Amino acid sequence: MVDDVISGEYDVVVVGAGIMGSCTAYEASKEKISTVKFFATEMAKRLPFSSLADAIDASRFIWWNQVNVLGWLEAFSAHPRIGDVEALKKEKNSSEPTVMNYAVEFTDPFMDSFPGGEQSAALTTANEQVLQELVEWNKRYEEKFGHIFIICASGKSSQEILVALQKRYTNKAVDELRTAAEEEHKITELRLAKLDVWQSKTSLRKEFPNGTMADEVISGEYDVVVVGAGIMGSCTAYELAKRKKSVLLLEQFDFLHRRGSSHGESRTIRITYPEEYYTKMMVEAYDLWSQAERDAGYTVYTKTGQLDFGPRDNPSLGALIATLQKFSIDHEILTPDHVSSRFPMVQIPAHWVAVYTQQGGVLRASKAVSMFLSLAAKHGATLRDQTKVLDVKSEVDGVTITTSRGSVRCGKCVITAGSWVSKLVKRMAGFDLPVVPIHTTIAYWEVDPENPDLYSSDRGFPVFLSYEEPIVYGTPSLEYNGMIKVSYHSGIPCDPDTRSVAPDHKALQDYVSPWLAKICKGNVRHDAPVLAEGCIYSITPDEDFILDSLPGKDDNILIAGGFSGHGFKMAPLVGRIMADLALAGSVPGIPMEYFSLNRFANNPQGNRKDYGAQVHLT
Repeated sequence: MVDDVISGEYDVVVVGAGIMGSCTAYEASKEKISTVKFFATEMAKRLPFSSLADAIDASRFIWWNQVNVLGWLEAFSAHPRIGDVEALKKEKNSSEPTVMNYAVEFTDPFMDSFPGGEQSAALTTANEQVLQELVEWNKRYEEKFGHIFIICASGKSSQEILVALQKRYTNKAVDELRTAAEEEHKITELRLAKLDVWQSKTSLRKEFPNGTMADEVISGEYDVVVVGAGIMGSCTAYELAKRKKSVLLLEQFDFLHRRGSSHGESRTIRITYPEEYYTKMMVEAYDLWSQAERDAGYTVYTKTGQLDFGPRDNPSLGALIATLQKFSIDHEILTPDHVSSRFPMVQIPAHWVAVYTQQGGVLRASKAVSMFLSLAAKHGATLRDQTKVLDVKSEVDGVTITTSRGSVRCGKCVITAGSWVSKLVKRMAGFDLPVVPIHTTIAYWEVDPENPDLYSSDRGFPVFLSYEEPIVYGTPSLEYNGMIKVSYHSGIPCDPDTRSVAPDHKALQDYVSPWLAKICKGNVRHDAPVLAEGCIYSITPDEDFILDSLPGKDDNILIAGGFSGHGFKMAPLVGRIMADLALAGSVPGIPMEYFSLNRFANNPQGNRKDYGAQVHLT
C-alpha cells in the first residue's frame, strides 16, 4: 500500500493531517455522508418517542436544522420523477435507500420499503396524455431549478400533480427549494405515521442528561463487551464487529491515552522467535495486519528487515536460528565481518553471530490503535472511554458489567485491561493472575550530526535485537530525524495506578550506554539520550500470553493479558483468538495450551523452556 499510485479526482484535497487538516477533512466529508444514513442515525439517537407528534417534531428539527441544502438535494435525487413509471418500477426493485426506507432499515429491518407508494393514486388516475405532460414539465422544471420536482403525492390525482408542477414552475429558485424541502418532509411525516416501531426500540435510546456524551448513561445488551481499548482490546472489538456481533468497547481513560502499553511512536514487528509457536503465529499476524490496512485504506507498518545478534552460545539466539531453519523461513546467518560489510554503521564482537530476515520492521503504535478503533466503529462497534469497570459478574444467562456510568449486559466479556488486568480480576473474582506490571524506559539517542541519516531505513538499517543480559533492541531513525531508538527489555515491578512516569536514566546508563559504545563505532552519542520516556508493560513468569477463560465463570469471562513486552506485533491475531474463544469456545490453528492458565497449575513458572528468561527484572 505504501507503493500505491495516488490518482483520481476529488472535490477537496487537504494537505496535512494534523488537527487542522483532520478537522477540515471531517467537515468536508460530512457533506459526503449519505443524508439518509445521517437522518436515520439522528432519529435512532432519539428513540423511543412518546408519540407520533414527538417523532415528527424530532424529524422536523433534524431536517431543518441539521441537514443542509446539499443534503436536501441528495434526498430529492433519491426519488423517482413524478409520473416516470419505468423509474418507479426500478425503484421498487432497487436496494438503494431513500430517506425513510433507510430509516426503517436502520431501526427495524422487518418493515417493507415504501418506494413508489405515494405515487400510487396518481398512477391509477393517469392517462397517456397526462403522463406525457408530466414528463415534459418535469424536464422543464429540472432545467430551471437543477433538481427534480418533489411533491407529497399521496391521495393526489395525476392532474392535480401536473397543476401543482405548472404553478410552482413560476416560483423563484430560493422559494422553490424551500417548497420542495417542505414537500420532502411531508413525505417523511407520512411514512412516520405508518410506523409503530419507534416506541419499541428502547435499547437504542441514548440518555444525555447534560447534553454531552461524557454524561451518557451506559446501558443495554450486547453480544460481547470488551474491557480495555488498547491495541488488544481495539483489535478484539474490530474482529467481533467484522463478524456482525454487537460489541461495546470500554476504556477507563481517554482513548489513545499514554498511561498503558499501547501508545507511542513505534513497536517492532518480526518473525524471529526462539519459540516455534510464536514464529508460526506471526505468519498469520502479518496477514491480519495487511488485511486491516486494506480495510482502513492506509498503512501502519514500515518494512525494514530484522537483525538479531548476540554471542554464538546464547541459547535463545540458537533456538531462534533453529526455528527459522525448521520452518524454511528465508534468513541469512552473518559473521561479524559480514555484519560490518552489510551494515557498516555497526560492529559486533568477534565471538558473536547475527541473523538477518526480511520479515521485520516498525509498527506505528498509536496510529495502529487509532486504526483499529476506527475500524471497530466502522463495522458497528460502540466505543466508550472515560468509563471505569467496577465489577464483572458471570450469571447463568450472561454477564453483568457495572461501570462508573451505568451497567450493561452481555453474553461474553473479554478483559484486555493491560497492566490493570491483575487488579481488575482480583477485585471482581478474587483470583490472582500471574501477571506483574513493570516500569521500563524507552529512549532516543542522537546520531552523529555530520551524518544524521546513517541509521535510517533509507540507508538500509533494520530493526534489531541484541541477545544479551538484558536484551537491547531498537529501530532505525524513522520517528525523529537524526535519532535512533534504543532501549532495554527490563524493568521494575510497579503499580500501574501509582507508578512514577519518569524515565529510569540509571538503567539506560547501565544497560544501553555501554551497548551503544560497543556496537555503534562512535556514530551515536551514548552518554545520555536526547529523549527518554517511562513506559509500562506486564509480564508472566514464562513471558507467554494468557488467552483463556477465567476459572469458575462458565467461560463467560475471558482474559487476554500478560503480553510481556512482545505482544503488540501479534495484536490482530490476539483479536482473532479472543473472538473465536468468545463465539465458539475454541481456536483453530493456535496451540492454546501455551496460553492457558492451567499451565501454572503444576509449575508456577509456566511453560518450560530450554533458555532463560528474556526480561531482566531489577
